[in-house]
Amino acid sequence: MACIGLRAIALPLGALSAISMAIQHERISMPFALYIGATAVLVSSTALRLLVYRRLVGATLSQTVCGTLAFAALHHVIVVASLAALFGRPAKWERTSKFPAARRRLGALNDTLVEGSLGLTGLVIAAVLFLADSSGLITMFAIALAAQSLMYLASPALALVADRDLSTENAAGSSAEQFKPALQTQSVSV
Repeated sequence: MACIGLRAIALPLGALSAISMAIQHERISMPFALYIGATAVLVSSTALRLLVYRRLVGATLSQTVCGTLAFAALHHVIVVASLAALFGRPAKWERTSKFPAARRRLGALNDTLVEGSLGLTGLVIAAVLFLADSSGLITMFAIALAAQSLMYLASPALALVADRDLSTENAAGSSAEQFKPALQTQSVSV
């Protein structure tokens, strides 16, 4: 768990280093084999997560994609908890409302402002770094930063999907209200 926190600390330091290298026009060329290795790590970690859902859990393709998106949406919460543990502090958890709410459209993004801001900022920095130097160490860092930023953007995406689903559920009627007559007529005796 502490490794996630250390990685979270290292990412901004790496971004600052890459920005400094771009400003000073430093170029560190990377051998092609290193590009292949980094790509293999990026692809295999994603493939491994998908295989866990498909083979071990037995999820369908749709459930696998949704599970992967849900895990990515929790990335910021995991990082914050890891940083808290790294510094010996208890992780603070916030409960979400379990009661039906009205559809908020883009207001659903209010709960994911931090993740959205970090994701968009990371993508902008990655694009600027890639445009500044499209080869070498800076490019590899830009790719890693873009991949990490997409993890952060999963949370706002999931908030919008949940808000959309909430509106369709409210239009069709609440699930609890649909089953209410059946629950009232059945009694269980012990």
